[in-house]
Amino acid sequence: MATYSYAECLQNSYRINWKIADVLGTNQFDSSRRWLPARLSGADAITGLSAQDKVRLTHVEMGAYAHLFAYVEEFIAPKMIHLACHFEVDNREAFDALTNFAAEEVKHMNLFREIRARVDRTVGFPLALLGDEKAVARAVLSKHTGAVLLLTAAIE
Repeated sequence: MATYSYAECLQNSYRINWKIADVLGTNQFDSSRRWLPARLSGADAITGLSAQDKVRLTHVEMGAYAHLFAYVEEFIAPKMIHLACHFEVDNREAFDALTNFAAEEVKHMNLFREIRARVDRTVGFPLALLGDEKAVARAVLSKHTGAVLLLTAAIE
């Protein structure tokens, strides 16, 4: 079984450092094309839709996909910061790796928010999706740390 170290995780993260502008640039969604590959989309399974309606459905699916990931990531950064506090003096490698992990999660949350904003601008209206992500984050964070970490591992 492979072993991991905080130092190795941190160094890998530094090598893969990215910025939202590097990922998205100034690109906008093309409303004439599908925004999700067929393997991630359920649009083709709906027989009553025209080809154009299936394309539009993938636009909504992309918005939902981005929203869902931003939604579930709300609790990860705060949990990593909480865990890092246990190491702030005695294990600098752990502290650095966990706080960096939290910073990366904040970038993920902002990336998905930006994708959602671009989807909403392109479709011409804000998609109405699950709300109150802060309440869900609070509920998750109120659970045992092991359960929160298991959920985080499943998401990541």
